[in-house]
Amino acid sequence: MKKLLYLGFAVVLTMGFGCAITNYELITSNNVGVVNTNGKALIQQSAQVATTWSDGTDVAVWYVDQTASGDRSLTTYNLFTPAGSPNSPFQDYLYCNPGWTGCAMVTADDPEVGDVDIFDYRLNLNCDGLRSLSYLLSTTRYYGECGRTVRPSISQRLEMFLSGKPTMMFGNNGMLYNVGPNSLSITLTNENNETYALPINGHTTVWLKLGGNQMQALINATNPILATTIRAYGDFLATHATYGQTVASVSYLGATWTMNIGGNRGGELSSPAAAARLAARM
Repeated sequence: MKKLLYLGFAVVLTMGFGCAITNYELITSNNVGVVNTNGKALIQQSAQVATTWSDGTDVAVWYVDQTASGDRSLTTYNLFTPAGSPNSPFQDYLYCNPGWTGCAMVTADDPEVGDVDIFDYRLNLNCDGLRSLSYLLSTTRYYGECGRTVRPSISQRLEMFLSGKPTMMFGNNGMLYNVGPNSLSITLTNENNETYALPINGHTTVWLKLGGNQMQALINATNPILATTIRAYGDFLATHATYGQTVASVSYLGATWTMNIGGNRGGELSSPAAAARLAARM
């Protein structure tokens, strides 16, 4: 891992230890090649350094917005925790929430080709947190990024967890959930911003084993709810999905996740034919 540190920001106090991100490695995936983040994705830092002041604590947080061409826009925000707060001042990577608040203290253009200066940046003097910035940082991609996936809040996750029934399967303790139109909704949005709500007909059960390093799930596929939902998904692919990606927004009891899935590629997966074959087997 290569890191380049450059002292900058004469306008801030030298006692601060925050870093502003100005250069980052190309984000790629084995499945799609160059990744289009479709907005700001949170960069997971190998280490975070907080600066404590009389009114609270500052932590520099980084985001990367990469286009399909590989060109990136990098931003640095301040994560501020008021003095006396019981909350940790550090960014929580556990749930990979890409949300941010306030304005970007530092913005840096980071083109994949022809980047003349890896430490060029634009400074916003009106943003809070500048008092804690001392360095400009160029870094390779090491731990990766938290994508644009929307994660539910802690209270939503707790409500969802408590809605299940403690049930043992395969010698393991887990929670059994009833899934149906009153609890589950799925909305699809294609690249043209056309949206479609998948019909949820019928009910089924889902068992989840929580805890440890891996979540395990068991879905009851004997109910036609899955077949009707997948057929509707195939219809959406045939009529509305583009070749690129589709954003699926899944809500269960008010807790919502979003995920990016392949569009109408006409292959074995993410195509109307594939959805029809899968539904026919149910």
